[in-house]
Amino acid sequence: MRLFLKCRDTPLSDDIDHKMERKVSGSSDDLDSAIYVVLGTRQLKMARVVGQIYIEKNIPCEDVAMRVKALVASNKLEGFGNLDNWRFSEVRVKVA
Repeated sequence: MRLFLKCRDTPLSDDIDHKMERKVSGSSDDLDSAIYVVLGTRQLKMARVVGQIYIEKNIPCEDVAMRVKALVASNKLEGFGNLDNWRFSEVRVKVA
């Protein structure tokens, strides 16, 4: 069975980004732990991480993607490819 999510894997335009105010359900620590649980020790597609957390935790896809990108920027995760293009990029927990 194929599941289609109503998530957008293209970035919002700058104009829309500045007009939108996003609110994440729960704390960023809860979201971080959900990301780490999904990733485990594997390297996964960004779309899978975003989609799985959306399904399990009902957190908006864009919020999950923004948090993953923030974790990559802070060197807690490694990102491969353009993380704005979810289907063609991958992430994993940073290897020490």
